[in-house]
Amino acid sequence: MSINDVMVQWADDFVAQNGCEEILSTASIKDEVMKMGVNRSSIIPSDHCYNRANKDVTSFGSKTALFLYLDTNKYQCVGSQYGYNGRIFCRPKGDSEDLDWGYFDNKARKKIPRSETNQLHECHANRKIVSNQTRANKKTPNASHSKTVAENNHVPSVPLSPTKPLDFGFLDTIERYLYENKILYDSPIVKWVEERRNGRRFALNDHLRGYVYAQLSNNRTWSYLEPHLPEIDEIFCNYEVKSIINKLDFVGHDYFISRVKAIKCGNRGINQQMQALRENINVFYRLIDEYGSLDEFVTSQPVIEIIGMLSDPGSPYKLRSLGIPLAAEYLRNVGIDYPKPDVHMCRLFGGKHLGISSRDEASYSEVFQAIAEISQKTGYSQARIDNILWSYCAKGYGEVCSSEPKCKECVIQDYCRKGEK
Repeated sequence: MSINDVMVQWADDFVAQNGCEEILSTASIKDEVMKMGVNRSSIIPSDHCYNRANKDVTSFGSKTALFLYLDTNKYQCVGSQYGYNGRIFCRPKGDSEDLDWGYFDNKARKKIPRSETNQLHECHANRKIVSNQTRANKKTPNASHSKTVAENNHVPSVPLSPTKPLDFGFLDTIERYLYENKILYDSPIVKWVEERRNGRRFALNDHLRGYVYAQLSNNRTWSYLEPHLPEIDEIFCNYEVKSIINKLDFVGHDYFISRVKAIKCGNRGINQQMQALRENINVFYRLIDEYGSLDEFVTSQPVIEIIGMLSDPGSPYKLRSLGIPLAAEYLRNVGIDYPKPDVHMCRLFGGKHLGISSRDEASYSEVFQAIAEISQKTGYSQARIDNILWSYCAKGYGEVCSSEPKCKECVIQDYCRKGEK
């Protein structure tokens, strides 16, 4: 794995856990990425900025943008999926002010010709970067949280299309392969979606279970966690909220951290997740006060709106350590029919595989849209579609279309760009 790939993995994991509002120093970024085996001197955040460039484009042309530059040694971590469309600045050696270098559009850095640069100077008299100006470039929520989710996961205006329609035959081929080889995950989410459709109401303890499962799934192989779910349920007091609060009051969040780690089910963000547990329970209570119950809340608006309310840093209901994929996973765990745009889905729908996106990895919005369209064509629930495709990719199950794809074993080569002649 290249240094750039490690940087992308770390930043995207960080955003999934903490959202995209966190401001980090150069030193703190280096400290964290070093834990992934990268030499400290090779970690250069300034080479990974959406809005900052060296004068020579070759110095950063191969690096994926991950940060917004705010000030010297100060960066806002927004990840590789961030929908930035704005100016790029540089500061030539010896100058005291930043100059317009170009602009960032559709995941590409573009150099502005001198004549256009002059026009930009006329339109933007104050060219100096300060923290508030840079943060203003970020598409923050206003009228619609779903708009924020879509904008922060920009969908290219001219996406690619798959080599063949992703229809019933596509899904049936994969599902039959998984079933015959006994590697189709028997997902409780598919069952919970059906139960909700049949009138089931999910209680507070169900929601807490769904939230905890989502958190613990972050950066962990589910095939390892799944056998430990009964132990996890016991650790979290079978999600009786008063018992959890008592543990936090009299023992502290370290109780949950140590117990989860003892069964080897922790992840890189477990400390932050457990530190946020009480605060996030308080958010749940505020939602109950306003909506009557969490079930009323999660069904009160379109799913994409609910995801935005739980994951957007500007929302009063933001759950700490919960980004868009984990917010979707929590909702799925209480029977809401929606996909989780995890690393498997983003890779599978990317330009090198099924070709829904023009990028190597599809954005969250592209995954949401693609699975919704397949659901409309087939009549399958989105949860079932997600489970079939996820099982085909995930470690411990299909492991066919993974980070190291087994193309010779693939049963959908006719649908995949890797199978094109």
